[in-house]
Amino acid sequence: MKTKLDYLQTPFKTLSFAISRNRGKFFLMCACITVGHTFAGLLLYLFKRIADQVSQSGAAIQTHDLMGLFGLVTAVLIGQEISFRAGHIIETYVATDAFRHVSTSLYERLIKRPTSYFEDKFSGDLGRRIEQIGAGTMYFVEDFPWRIGWVVVSVVMAGILLSITHLYIFLVFIVWLVIFMSTSA
Repeated sequence: MKTKLDYLQTPFKTLSFAISRNRGKFFLMCACITVGHTFAGLLLYLFKRIADQVSQSGAAIQTHDLMGLFGLVTAVLIGQEISFRAGHIIETYVATDAFRHVSTSLYERLIKRPTSYFEDKFSGDLGRRIEQIGAGTMYFVEDFPWRIGWVVVSVVMAGILLSITHLYIFLVFIVWLVIFMSTSA
């Protein structure tokens, strides 16, 4: 039998319910964060290119020889900042709406209970539980994409680099990744 509180059974269902009204904005926020992390990974590669160019020159290098790379570094830093700030702006809307949506839903459900329900349960205790669920959902919406974004970008970049290096090394990486993810969950 399904109840209206099925979304509280697992954290994933709670998150899915919380962002249901702003699913597009949530995924746009995740995309902005991923693009920002991609720019951060690209920045490391550009610094490597600068170091390679300086070390290959052998003699003194002039600034105008590196201007193209410095321009790329500047563009990447600006792109990273724009992506992260756009992600934060979208996050403010999604997180507060997710908190409001979950809390309102639970309070509406609580208000519809008969008065006999409150004889054994303190309403303050129930209110605190609802507030904790809302705060936990808001924390997850605010924190999870920022923590997982860099990991996803790193795994994709490692996969690309390993596939370029050698197919066997890439296949070993994929097997390890599947085993690691299946045993970590």
